[in-house]
Amino acid sequence: MIHLLSEKTALPWELLMLADPEKEKIEAYVYDSKVLVYEWRNEIVGVLVFKMIDEETVEIMNMAVSERMQRQGIADRLMERFLEEVHRQPAVKAGIVRTGEIPEGPMRLYQKHGFEVSERRKNYFVDYCAEPIFEGDQQLKDQIIMKRFF
Repeated sequence: MIHLLSEKTALPWELLMLADPEKEKIEAYVYDSKVLVYEWRNEIVGVLVFKMIDEETVEIMNMAVSERMQRQGIADRLMERFLEEVHRQPAVKAGIVRTGEIPEGPMRLYQKHGFEVSERRKNYFVDYCAEPIFEGDQQLKDQIIMKRFF
């Protein structure tokens, strides 16, 4: 079951930190964002956080699926529900997401849902993250900014 997380429900920090290991960075955006969660057997196993960054643009801030539940279509379903939420807001004209450069990871999912690469920031994850970040066994270096128009 996918639903928006209630403000009274505790945030799934373990999942959020799979996508962004610095809690302070998550805290900078999560409290003024909407949080979609995927529940399976009364456990949150997937999360997608998004927020309006201006009147016409929504940004996916964080998306993660429990490691034991990956490759089961959960991220795909979270993206579909995110797009449903966006389509309910007619003022939204564009969406963006910032991700790592590894195409086997999230980039493929975002492309499947209409996002296209618009910018590449060389060595972003090396220069701006306190600790190295890995996607599988590959260290993330470049940040990819992807956009989609609605």
